[in-house]
Amino acid sequence: ADLLTNNMRMLLVRNRYNIKWKGMRKFQIVYRVFVRKRNVGACKIQTFYRMKTKHSKYLKLKKAMISLQCVQRCIAAREVLFELRKAAKDIGNLKEDNAQLKIEMGSLKAMLKAQSETKNLLKGDSEALQKRDEEISVLSKQLSKCEVELSNEREARDEIEKSFKEENELRIKLEKEVEDKKKIDDISGSGRKLERTNSDTAERIQNMAIITKIE
Repeated sequence: ADLLTNNMRMLLVRNRYNIKWKGMRKFQIVYRVFVRKRNVGACKIQTFYRMKTKHSKYLKLKKAMISLQCVQRCIAAREVLFELRKAAKDIGNLKEDNAQLKIEMGSLKAMLKAQSETKNLLKGDSEALQKRDEEISVLSKQLSKCEVELSNEREARDEIEKSFKEENELRIKLEKEVEDKKKIDDISGSGRKLERTNSDTAERIQNMAIITKIE
């Protein structure tokens, strides 16, 4: 009887404990779910707030950086525009310089072509020039020989002319002598003397002719 009562009491107490344990278990589950949801909601609220504050700061910084970039780009663009205007002013001078450079380049190309052509011609004509120089040297020697011969012929001709002049003078003298002798013979009337004088003059003339031929 005591065992039964004790067992009954134990079972009653155990049933009560199990009921209470299950109730506390359910309550703990519900509470833990509530706490978890509350923590999750608090985390979401905190994250949204932090995101909102940081995003607002980021947007402010972004706007500030964009404004600074715009100012810097405006300054750089103005500098580029100033340089472009300056370059646009100098375009006319640059065109003239380019034209002059083109003309100079063309002249230089022409000069180089002419130099190359002259070099080729000189290389090709060097042998011909040497041959011509040799021919000129030979011709100069021949000319010198001809000049010497001409000078000798001129001297001989001058001597011949002198001899002719002397012969003419002698003939004129002889003719005068003959005339004088004829007059003398006419005056004296001696024909013999005239013949002798004629013979003498003839002999003299023959002698003079022989002398001139010998010279």
